[in-house]
Amino acid sequence: MKKFLIYFVMLAIAATFLISCSNNKTVRGSDELISGNNNPKWVDEPEKASTKKEKAFIGVSRQFSMEQDARSDARRDAYKQAAEALGVYVKSKVNEVVSSVNMSDNILSPAIVRDELSRIEAAGITVGNVKEYHVQKYQKTDEDKVSYYYVAYCQYLVDKNYSKEVMENIVKKQREKTENEKDKVQLDRALEKIKELDTSGF
Repeated sequence: MKKFLIYFVMLAIAATFLISCSNNKTVRGSDELISGNNNPKWVDEPEKASTKKEKAFIGVSRQFSMEQDARSDARRDAYKQAAEALGVYVKSKVNEVVSSVNMSDNILSPAIVRDELSRIEAAGITVGNVKEYHVQKYQKTDEDKVSYYYVAYCQYLVDKNYSKEVMENIVKKQREKTENEKDKVQLDRALEKIKELDTSGF
């Protein structure tokens, strides 16, 4: 009987351990995830968040003691990613268009291109849309002290056709600075090409 009782107690302890292990909470060292562990697909698979019309950027925050600060930081990170990606895409495409109308890409002033992209980066791409946030709350235990912090994810969508608007602005500003009439005609042709451009690759 005594052996049976010991066996029963051991089984109860083992069951308790298994239940605790199956709990949804995730532990990172001494940091325990206490909410927000059911990640939406766009957090774990950000490359699948984009659509045919919109490019998705997933911003991630640092650790903040306030949830709102974590959200703001994640949004800023998404803005930065979007501005950088837009800059790379626009530079490549606008030079491609200019070359397609038999013009040298040297006709585009590096200062005009740089200023336009810098303006967008400084202001943030406000044409985008924050579709969703996902916030995780952690409990941090340091000896006997318990504190909490938040990590946020931001899904930010930018209309792919916005890249056309940026390219048009660059070419229009270049045309205003150009005195050669032949170059003006070629830049007008480039503008028409930009309007027909397929931006699905952004």
